[in-house]
Amino acid sequence: MDRNDRSGTQPDTVVRARDPEVRGRLTLKDIARMAGVSRTTASRVLNGRGEVRPEVRARVEAVIADTGYTPLASARSLVSNRTGLVGFVVPLRTAALVQDPYFVALLQGLSRGATRRGLAVALFLFDDESDQDGLVDRVIGPRRIDGLVMSAYHTQDELLDRLATYDVPTVTMGPTAWPDVFGSVMVDNVEGGRIAARHLLEIGCTRPGLVGGPQDTQSGAERTQGFREVLAEAGVALPDGRVRHGDFTEASGEALVAELDDVDGLFVASDAMAVGAVRGLRARGLRVPQDVAVVGYDDLPLAAEHDPPLTTVRQPIEGIAVAALDMLVDLIEDPTHVSTSTLPVELVRRASTAR
Repeated sequence: MDRNDRSGTQPDTVVRARDPEVRGRLTLKDIARMAGVSRTTASRVLNGRGEVRPEVRARVEAVIADTGYTPLASARSLVSNRTGLVGFVVPLRTAALVQDPYFVALLQGLSRGATRRGLAVALFLFDDESDQDGLVDRVIGPRRIDGLVMSAYHTQDELLDRLATYDVPTVTMGPTAWPDVFGSVMVDNVEGGRIAARHLLEIGCTRPGLVGGPQDTQSGAERTQGFREVLAEAGVALPDGRVRHGDFTEASGEALVAELDDVDGLFVASDAMAVGAVRGLRARGLRVPQDVAVVGYDDLPLAAEHDPPLTTVRQPIEGIAVAALDMLVDLIEDPTHVSTSTLPVELVRRASTAR
């Protein structure tokens, strides 16, 4: 039984769309709305897959017949008419991405994973919001790619809202507001923040501080949440004077530690910021780890190479890319196979917290 249909709701009045120009503007989401079902149910009917009640199937088929709807590319046509090209969308300015070692590592993992699967990856960056129109109009609309992997960097992203109206298989790296439309691969960032807090308490820190990531990003907000939760459970204060939020760059980490009140332990929400934070602490005459223990996040190569080597919360960066690609391939094969996966994180102990 299909649990996603909305057969108890009243379907919209069907508008006949035999005119090719009007028909071309219809999407699977429109068909689902007209039939009073979910997008997943409409996709199952269209592709002849999955269990759908006969009366629901008949209603969807009637809408398709009445509107003359023809999908840009259904699962059946994808099987025989693929481009072998998938897109990687990063809603960041070009300069911001190339300066962020996390995204560089993520792109490398995605590229290696795609090569093993016989796929090519096209990278889409945006220096201006108008660039998104080009992606939608010249790439998504004409269906020049088989699917998209998108970094869900910000908690609100208008591009994801736009993509939800198209029939292109999409997987987000991070949570999505469209869980019945997009697949998603996430990292347990809340637990990552909790791990960092527990470690600082275990090594005897009594005045922990935080240099968190941007709070309009899911990863930044969740790492802060987890860190605060553990300190609150332990009855350890985290006053505003010991908290700052950066932008995941070395420069912000270095600048922000100059503003912190006295701390003896510091959780920094990315390895890049942690490198800058250590430099900023030294500028204040503080030693790491003797005066301030520092925990980073990511476990990028620079963490192990740093002096002192950084204790950090490791997230499986290449694993994220591989899982996203696997999920996308499944979604291309079967558009009804929308799923979510959350990957674990772990603490890597190094000299920056050795006491």
